[in-house]
Amino acid sequence: MLSKILSDTVVPVLFKIGPLTVYSYGLTVGIAFLVANYVAVKEFRRKGLGADFANQVTILAVVFGLAGFFYLRAKPALVEA
Repeated sequence: MLSKILSDTVVPVLFKIGPLTVYSYGLTVGIAFLVANYVAVKEFRRKGLGADFANQVTILAVVFGLAGFFYLRAKPALVEA
């Protein structure tokens, strides 16, 4: 029942602007990284560490996350195992 409700309400493509297509999953992941960065900056400041370090960690997480995504997308045999 829940899967039927969710499958009827999920919109994979939110909107298109020219050649740019914004997908709901991509927007959700982007918002998650922004929220995680906000929380990390507040926590790093509370512990006396620099907020710039939290931003660098977030940027590295995005870069390596995208690199891992494209690597596994190019090697589907690794995912199927």
